[in-house]
Amino acid sequence: LLAYQQDWQQFVTFFQNYLGFPLTLQELKKLKLIDLRAWLADRHTQEFHARSTARSLSGVKSFITFLQQESLLDHHPIFHI
Repeated sequence: LLAYQQDWQQFVTFFQNYLGFPLTLQELKKLKLIDLRAWLADRHTQEFHARSTARSLSGVKSFITFLQQESLLDHHPIFHI
């Protein structure tokens, strides 16, 4: 559970740096596939292991699924990765 929390925090931190402002729910809704690929490319550049990146992607997808189930988020491009 702690690993998934850290993965989400890394995701949020990356996008705060990438976008230049906090990743709010509204900004999360605006992310495009190219933005998500930039996050994955950054993980590759930082030499994260493939398994670690796969786990992180899975965790983020799970959280976004939760947001969808709570009707806080509609379709999201992360499911196209």
